[in-house]
Amino acid sequence: MENIANVETELEQLKKQSILTYRRLDGSFRVWEGSDVDIEARMTEGRRKLHLEGVSPMETLCRHLPKQTLVARKHSLETGVHRYFNMIYTETLSESILKKAEEPTDAAGTVVVLLPLANPKKLEEETAKKTTGKKRIIVALPRQIDALRNVVEEVACLRWVVDHTPELRDDRIAQREVSLQLTMGEQLIAQLLQTLLDPRPAPTGNSCRWIWDGVDRCLKWPIEVTRLLSDVCDDIYPKSPRIRNELVVRNKLSSASAAARRCLLERMLEHRSEERLGIEGYPPERSVYESVLRATGIHYFDENLNEWSFQTPPANNAMKLRPCWDLMEREIFSDEIQRIQLVDLFAKWFDVPYGMPNGLHPILFTAFYILYQDELFLYRENTFIPYVQTAHLELMQRRPDLFSVSGVRLEGTRKAVVERLARGFKKPAKTASVVRTLYQILNTLPQVTLKTSRIKDTVVMKMRDTLQDAAAPEELLFVDLPRCFGMDPFMGDEVKKKEVDQFFEHLNNCLSTLNSHAQNLLSKHRNQLLRACGLSPNAEGWHELERRCTWLAPRIKHEVLTPLINCVNNGIADGHNALPALSQIANRPFEKWTDMNIDGFNGLARGIGKIFLQSWRNYGDGSPELTAEELKQKIKLRNILEPQLKKIGESPRVLAAALRELLDEIKID
Repeated sequence: MENIANVETELEQLKKQSILTYRRLDGSFRVWEGSDVDIEARMTEGRRKLHLEGVSPMETLCRHLPKQTLVARKHSLETGVHRYFNMIYTETLSESILKKAEEPTDAAGTVVVLLPLANPKKLEEETAKKTTGKKRIIVALPRQIDALRNVVEEVACLRWVVDHTPELRDDRIAQREVSLQLTMGEQLIAQLLQTLLDPRPAPTGNSCRWIWDGVDRCLKWPIEVTRLLSDVCDDIYPKSPRIRNELVVRNKLSSASAAARRCLLERMLEHRSEERLGIEGYPPERSVYESVLRATGIHYFDENLNEWSFQTPPANNAMKLRPCWDLMEREIFSDEIQRIQLVDLFAKWFDVPYGMPNGLHPILFTAFYILYQDELFLYRENTFIPYVQTAHLELMQRRPDLFSVSGVRLEGTRKAVVERLARGFKKPAKTASVVRTLYQILNTLPQVTLKTSRIKDTVVMKMRDTLQDAAAPEELLFVDLPRCFGMDPFMGDEVKKKEVDQFFEHLNNCLSTLNSHAQNLLSKHRNQLLRACGLSPNAEGWHELERRCTWLAPRIKHEVLTPLINCVNNGIADGHNALPALSQIANRPFEKWTDMNIDGFNGLARGIGKIFLQSWRNYGDGSPELTAEELKQKIKLRNILEPQLKKIGESPRVLAAALRELLDEIKID
């Protein structure tokens, strides 16, 4: 005993002389190289500060334990979805802790590790009551935590020393010692945590109790903990799909996985009727296709159509995608017509009881859209997309919050309207099909028709503007257009034939007026030009204008008139089309005329008409068409006059003017 006392005295003496230093973490003495920083004194100060700040030992323990996750391995292997549980440490199971544990995250649930100071039996009973029905929370109650608490407190003091000792920055020896002790402390924590949640009794384990849904599961081996996590996942995700593909069965995709999914969506849209969507070889998208579309039965060979097609996933398919598909169908085709935000639909897929990873969402939705595209309406930022293109699907992958979708089931008056439109358009009797055809008709109209406010029929104007401003096709057909015609919106009740007939009478009149507007406008302004040129406002007058322009083209050069003459002559080959000439006068393509061009055309036509009349008087061919006998007489008369005119000796210009004046007098007589 005296020798031990002497050793302790000697060691204490060596510590005071800074020859040795003591490490509390492992109870060892080390040779000290010497330093200006008294680490032991700073550690003592750290303990005092932490105590004065009112930080309890348990709070220090919970704050400094490393973040960990526990993986449900069996469930993850069976479903292909990586399921894990977050871990939080606490000394009491308060309402705030329960609320935090139930907050939605990417994790399947939360393992709450209770670290009690005393009376663990009472805490176990309270835990069973509070967790009943909270199936995403698992509570672990370890028995022995003293050793762990001591190590964590020591690590907390070391971190305080690092944060509050500026002298360490310039003291390499002290800095290295603190760093070594911190590393040792973190390693000890990792070792103690391995046994913290072990259900086996000490010294092998920690007699940890595992409570789920208010019941102590009485686990005895560590393997049973992993099995419990998988059983919990099976219980909270009973409708989870079972698709094994590491590229897309995840919540965050790599750039390569995102590119493969993008290529697959493009092929789904453009090569839906081909085997394997036309994928050649084994690119990354091939594996996604095989596991998500082919193995699930969504893409199959239709023997009736003799081509590949999309279908609802079979209910007995082992991949279990049918529950997710049924949810989408219920949400979109509800009793009331309403828009569903894609981000909300995807959130329901991700949440219990489905738990479908984010990477699968765009693929499943695209398959659903292709199958029901005649009954679905896709919107981007509240704007209807009549034709979904690859760019829309690419954006949907990155920003699903920009998109929404709605669907409609047809019955009653609505069904009668759609079927009658479908017969007229020769399209399938689907709302989307007939509305798309209405948009096609609207888009074929020139801008002069779409932009003008000079249409006299106000109902036609209102109908056109309603089509252009429509945000929802289903509302356009059943609500907006009937209101344009002074009718009540169509409901899904019994067929009202009188209302249907009245609706189509107005619709046909409006479409006919819009379709003929540009041609009528063209004829009106052509006639204005003919009047300005002194010709009759009809087809014969236009043919005469073409004849005169053909005569004048090689004979005059005028900066205003020559371009018009060329445009008139160009229109001859295009079925005597007046459109180039009118566009030249207005200095704007006829299809893009505005109301200002329409109002100003008459004045421009009168101005150029004066120039045309003057040029025709000076250079025109006014001779009438002669018979064969008259042609002979004309040649004889020319032979007589030509020598006489040469004898006069005046300039050709003066001679031509004199002869023209004489000819005008002959016409008048």
